Amino acid sequence: MDITRLLQYLERIDQIEKLLLQISQQIENNKKDEIGGITMAAEITGLSTHRIYQLVSKRQIPFSRVDGVAKLFFQRQVLIDWITKKK
Repeated sequence: MDITRLLQYLERIDQIEKLLLQISQQIENNKKDEIGGITMAAEITGLSTHRIYQLVSKRQIPFSRVDGVAKLFFQRQVLIDWITKKK
C-alpha cells in the first residue's frame, strides 16, 4: 500500500470516528430527556421498586403522575440530579 492510499484510509477512519462521537453524543442527549416508569427509576437509582414506592409515598423522590392514571413517571436527568445532590 502506498503512502497516499494509507493517508486516505486514515482520513476515512478519522471521519468515521468523528461520526461515531456525534452519534454517541446524540444518544446521550436523548437519554437525558427520557421519561420512564418505576423500572427505569430502579435501574437509574439502584434501588428496589419497593423502596422507590416507599420514597414516592413520602414524597422523597422526584416523580410525576398524570390525572386519572395510576402509573408513576420519572425523568432520567431529574433522578440523576437527585442522586447527585443526595451525596
